[in-house]
Amino acid sequence: MNGMLLASGQNYMADLLLTRITSLTGLYVGLMTTQNLVESYQLGTGITEITGAGYARQKSTPWTKITSGDDPVIEGYRVIFEVPVGQIWANVNGYFVSLSSTGPNILWAEPFAIEDRGERTEGDIWTLIPRFEQRYYGE
Repeated sequence: MNGMLLASGQNYMADLLLTRITSLTGLYVGLMTTQNLVESYQLGTGITEITGAGYARQKSTPWTKITSGDDPVIEGYRVIFEVPVGQIWANVNGYFVSLSSTGPNILWAEPFAIEDRGERTEGDIWTLIPRFEQRYYGE
């Protein structure tokens, strides 16, 4: 039988994570083509970052903790992605949060809802608010 991280433990872990993110002065948000995730995935081994002219990971700072009931959520500041004129970004299927603007050090990732996946074309601008929820409802 597996143990369960209780509400006070979830908040404690969220506070530790927030303290660490703050000491790093933020985290980077990137876009991925990956649609389905497995815990062992990392950039280059299961997660593929999108490519395209004008694309770059965006820095998100500051981060805050939001507590609703027993489920703490760490939320980053919004990032904005814009597809430059004459460009297409194919298979934009989700986002990931990383320690750096380049490199394979992805901390967590989230696929977009099916209706939000797909191609982004010139002039598309969208705002993304990265989140980490301490609790996993599959527990």
